[in-house]
Amino acid sequence: MSLRLKTILGVGLIEAILLAVLITTVLNYMRLSNEENLESYVATTTTLFATTTKDAVLSFDLASLENFVEEILKNQGVLYVRILDSDSNLLASGGEREYLDKAFITDKSYSDVTDKIYDAEKLITVDNITYGRIEMGISTEQIEKAIVKTKKLAGAIAALEMLLVALFSFALGIYLTKQLKVLQNSARSIAAGDLDHKIEIKTHDEIGEVADSFNKMIKSLNEANKKSQQYHKELVDLNKSLEDRVERRTTKILEQKDKLETAYDELKQTQQQLVQSEKMASIGQLAAGVAHEINNPVAFIKSNLSSLTNYIQTYQEVIEKQQSLLNEVQNLPSEKINTQIEAIKEFWEEEDIDFINEDIETLMKESINGTHRVIEIVKGLKVYSRASDETMEECDLSTCLQDTLKMLSNELKYSCEVITKIEPLLITSCDRSKITQVFTNLIVNAVQAMETKGTLTLEAFHNESDSEKMIIVKISDTGKGIPKENLSKLFDPFFTTKPVGEGTGLGLSISQGIIEDHNGTMTVESEIDKGTCFTLSFKTNVILNDKN
Repeated sequence: MSLRLKTILGVGLIEAILLAVLITTVLNYMRLSNEENLESYVATTTTLFATTTKDAVLSFDLASLENFVEEILKNQGVLYVRILDSDSNLLASGGEREYLDKAFITDKSYSDVTDKIYDAEKLITVDNITYGRIEMGISTEQIEKAIVKTKKLAGAIAALEMLLVALFSFALGIYLTKQLKVLQNSARSIAAGDLDHKIEIKTHDEIGEVADSFNKMIKSLNEANKKSQQYHKELVDLNKSLEDRVERRTTKILEQKDKLETAYDELKQTQQQLVQSEKMASIGQLAAGVAHEINNPVAFIKSNLSSLTNYIQTYQEVIEKQQSLLNEVQNLPSEKINTQIEAIKEFWEEEDIDFINEDIETLMKESINGTHRVIEIVKGLKVYSRASDETMEECDLSTCLQDTLKMLSNELKYSCEVITKIEPLLITSCDRSKITQVFTNLIVNAVQAMETKGTLTLEAFHNESDSEKMIIVKISDTGKGIPKENLSKLFDPFFTTKPVGEGTGLGLSISQGIIEDHNGTMTVESEIDKGTCFTLSFKTNVILNDKN
């Protein structure tokens, strides 16, 4: 549908709606006005006729009444008249017989009229005494004809108005489409690349404003096109020299690449040294506790050996007495034999040989256990302190955690309560030495974060999702927590909140690097005055333990 047709239809529709509302309102007003006029006319005519005939009715002057009837029938629209006395006896009447013979039913208003005759009555009263009444019929055809005529006239006016509106809309549509055609042709010229095209502005209405905006747009496009051509020219010139620059730059990049590879190798060696140095620094920090842990079993082993030495001497004396008795038993009389036996018994009771027999077993078990304790501690230190050769092997993280706890047991038992929730057989491929270093660093940090005796919780378990199998290790403390502003810097090298001399600021950075080298992740959650939790995630393809 064209714009011109849309304009004609739109304007015509609006005009039709307005005319319909206007004509309906006018017709309703005219109808109501005519009805009110008719009702007023009927009321006035009946009242006036009743007043005129009152004296004649009272005097029973029939001749005068006939004259009054003839006179009233001359009035416009009066079809019949009857004058009745108080007993409904007919005194006088006039009009067409068909109306007089019809039963009289009073119409209270115009809306009660059904036969095009307004039937009205009026009582003849004097001092509130009724002496008769008038019945009169007045035609309503005139008012109905007037309404019909008005409707026809309104319809003719509406048709004429619609014709004029259609002509006006048609002319307006032609004007608008003509102006828009100019804009359309201009837009096609611009699309074809004619940026020097200009629209002639002949009006100062909205179409003129649109044309002016088109001209400004064309001017802007022309300027932009000239700048684009200039940039293209500059780009062509630049490309001519770009190959030489790229070649020189490539040579320089290759030289820098060789330097970077050399620097990377040196950095990697430095990193390994730094990791080992941090590890040895941690060993130095734990040396006092480990020494104390070793001294305890060594001390009671030494004490047990001293007691065993005394017990051996006692056994030797008993054996000598028994051997002496056995050597001389054939040459001695029975009295002396009994005397020596009694002496041996007294020596047995004095030295409490029965207690020695029981205590020897206990001392041997304690010494053996102490020896195993020292071996375990030394074994843990060997695993922790050896220089890493980056050997990846199948390792049980639950065993690593337990060994780390054993190595740190002396420091832990005086500092906090340890809660472990560790599943067995958490198998993954890793460098055992480096993973042990990470566990040690996190546990020591957790202990140091708890100023008063708190709770250290170690959790390790499998977490199997749809995508992959993971081992999760959580190390939590009930310490003072880490401020939010420090969480983002926690793994930065050399960042530390410890006093000068108590921390290098490299522990967590190195630990994170070790975990990332194992294709794992390390995250931290912390809340002030409630504690901190470090979560380590390792990939695994082996889940051996049955949780059921």
